Amino acid sequence: MEKFDGSGNYPEKHLADWPENYPVNYLVNYHTHTAYCRHAGGTAEDYAQEAFRKGLETLGFSDHLPFPGDPFGYRMPYEEIGAYITDVYREKERYKGRMEILCGFEEKWVKGRYSG
Repeated sequence: MEKFDGSGNYPEKHLADWPENYPVNYLVNYHTHTAYCRHAGGTAEDYAQEAFRKGLETLGFSDHLPFPGDPFGYRMPYEEIGAYITDVYREKERYKGRMEILCGFEEKWVKGRYSG
């Protein structure tokens, strides 16, 4: 898996197919990660600009929830939750009336096991 440095400098292959080259012309994206979750690059501002440029109507952010000890290597630390929410809500306000922006988290749960 390629690691991103969070600088907003995306590898061309990462954004080359997003979203206009998908088989269906998607106008929404509910699964967007920022550099806060350690396996994506860029900021909420970077993704909001690109989504708006490409004509999305709705952009949903879904960084991974923190997990004690982060054995997975792609979770934001607890102390960054506030900054993540602030960043996403800043973009929500910036694009108000032009593009819906949603703030959420991704979490997986398997009965009898820890989340991942």
